[in-house]
Amino acid sequence: MTDSILNIELLEKSFGGNKAVDEASFAIERGKITGLIGPNGAGKTTCFNCIAGNIVPDNGSITFNGDDITELPPHKIFKLGISRTFQIPQELTMLTVQENLMLASKNQLGERFYNNWFLGKRIGEQESNLQSRAIEVLSTVGLADKALDLAGTLSGGQRKLLELGRALMEEPELVLLDEPNAGVNPKLANQLVAKIKELNKTLKITFLIIGHDIDVVSNLSDRLVFMSAGKVLLEGSPDEVLNSSIVQDAYLGSQYRE
Repeated sequence: MTDSILNIELLEKSFGGNKAVDEASFAIERGKITGLIGPNGAGKTTCFNCIAGNIVPDNGSITFNGDDITELPPHKIFKLGISRTFQIPQELTMLTVQENLMLASKNQLGERFYNNWFLGKRIGEQESNLQSRAIEVLSTVGLADKALDLAGTLSGGQRKLLELGRALMEEPELVLLDEPNAGVNPKLANQLVAKIKELNKTLKITFLIIGHDIDVVSNLSDRLVFMSAGKVLLEGSPDEVLNSSIVQDAYLGSQYRE
């Protein structure tokens, strides 16, 4: 049996009369890169947002390292070791790149006003450690030379790298990547893909990726999960899934709900 870090069982989510996710079940293998693919309206993004805690499913369960996280809010899921990026980067444009990463860290003593009266030394030490960690992560994602630049001055591709860096600040076990190469020029897209593969290999971080660019997702992934009309229809290696008649028929123009 495989070592699963995340298990989705019979997940359901409806919006009005539209069942966006319909009894979807699949598992994410620890230490691997899994791609979640499917045509527009397949339910990928809804499923992704249920895992991240942004949406509460109607039925079914999501377990992470054996713990039920089905109805937990995003900040509690983050504390357990799951982080995510967004299709549209969420950086704070008037803060520096380094400051954006430092803000992503949890349990900062300075967040409580009264701590500044009594714990000044400890806050200073924590701040110094966060600065060092931010520089380390920026070096990892290739943005060390941009540390003191305002985040709003970054290119689209660099903002994607910043998103990835923020997701890595707390050394997560699982990273959810939402359209990592969307709107990124080919050169930076290749850099981003290389960084994801490197992080998976060297740090053993597990990734779940959704994206419309099947070539990019399949080249990144050890395993693919194919969804259509809210259901999981197929799981397997990229070759198995992409060569399936089910997948080929779905991308040739069938009608879907979303």
